[in-house]
Amino acid sequence: MSKDYGDPKKVYGKNWDSNLPKPRICPVCGKYLQKTEYLYAIISEPPSPGIKRHARIYGCRYCYLGLEEETENRNLVSSEIPDPEWTPTPINDEELGL
Repeated sequence: MSKDYGDPKKVYGKNWDSNLPKPRICPVCGKYLQKTEYLYAIISEPPSPGIKRHARIYGCRYCYLGLEEETENRNLVSSEIPDPEWTPTPINDEELGL
């Protein structure tokens, strides 16, 4: 069973206008990615000097890791609730000697 790896050339094609910004798209599943999201890939060493290194793209967090957008939303909500261990304790002026 062979695994299809992402090919960036298939995402944009040859007819893409170089003056336009390229959207961040996963070449495996075609999902639009935010600036903070990235692809999972490995870069292999060239077999001999003078040959370009090749990247094998496995996918993004949605297709490679199987995470859904709901996971991201839950993380945002939970980060808004302060953790009591990390909440700073207010210091009164009297404690500082002011």
